[in-house]
Amino acid sequence: MFTNEMQLVTAGRRYIRLYPLKTAEKESRVGHKKGVTDVVFHPLGSWMASISLDGSVRVWGPESSSAASNVLALPSSGQSLAMSPKGNVLAASDYDTGSVLFYETRNWRNIKVLSTNIGPKLWSVAFSPDGHCFAAGGNNGVCIWNTRTTEGLSLSNPTRLTTQRVHHLRFSPDSRNLAWLHYGTTASDRTVHLWDISASIQQPVAASGFWGNGKGGLEFLRESPDPRFIYFDQKRHACVYDAANVRISASYRTTRDADPSTGAHFGLSPNGQYLAVNAASGRNVELWEAETGQFVVSLPEGEGTIWCCRWNHDGTQLAVGRSNGELAVWNLEQLRSQLADVNLDWQN
Repeated sequence: MFTNEMQLVTAGRRYIRLYPLKTAEKESRVGHKKGVTDVVFHPLGSWMASISLDGSVRVWGPESSSAASNVLALPSSGQSLAMSPKGNVLAASDYDTGSVLFYETRNWRNIKVLSTNIGPKLWSVAFSPDGHCFAAGGNNGVCIWNTRTTEGLSLSNPTRLTTQRVHHLRFSPDSRNLAWLHYGTTASDRTVHLWDISASIQQPVAASGFWGNGKGGLEFLRESPDPRFIYFDQKRHACVYDAANVRISASYRTTRDADPSTGAHFGLSPNGQYLAVNAASGRNVELWEAETGQFVVSLPEGEGTIWCCRWNHDGTQLAVGRSNGELAVWNLEQLRSQLADVNLDWQN
């Protein structure tokens, strides 16, 4: 574990050892008054943005300063963020009104307020990786639009895909599929859905009973040509789902005795290798090998419950947002280097 004095403590059968750490591998971002619900990084890593229940979006520069460079006010509580592939447009969902606010990132001008008609309680927004689609999910379903973000923002042809309550959605890396989690009143009615965008049909998915409140979500694996994604079932197992063969190809448990109300808040590294997920206490993050379920490393606990884990574009940084408004950015390269200095490096 880590101490506040920049030291690493390890305990074995016979010895407790104390290692001094050279530099800070964690940087705090201070400003949110309520829980941080989502974070996005710019594709080039030049800045990141966070959204909070305090009704603000805060933009943070790459420097270690704890002050936000820009603060954007929302009509009510903020819930989800989405970045266009080139990083020129940022979308922020307003939870209570069910609207989405779009900002031009070069000057932070609000260029559009979209009424989605799937709120109130708008849970999730996303751009497709190719930039041709935008989707929003809330208590009254999922809607998808055709988009252009090369010059400003253009949204057209809205299509309602479902009227069921949706807590989380993700596009596949090739932009051909959109997946979402339907949050029903019982575990058996909490189901995963997969939409083939080009064919405009729903694909069969034999996955249900996901963990907790559904906020933790679903992440597509990056290297496979066929849709494969990770979600957590009601027993807190990470499930690797093979959509082409309509089956779970692997599953493993990442923690025990977790509080079901916290959900499984997790994020997949850009190369699909590592899974960052909140531990049993809900207050610290663990890294696991996404495909094999091999434990990698545990980061220290914080004061608030973890609400989101998001990676930067190259997997060298991990942002962690908490229920108390704390936002921290972990420099994983720096952390790994310091662990390697004391012969505690994790495997490639």
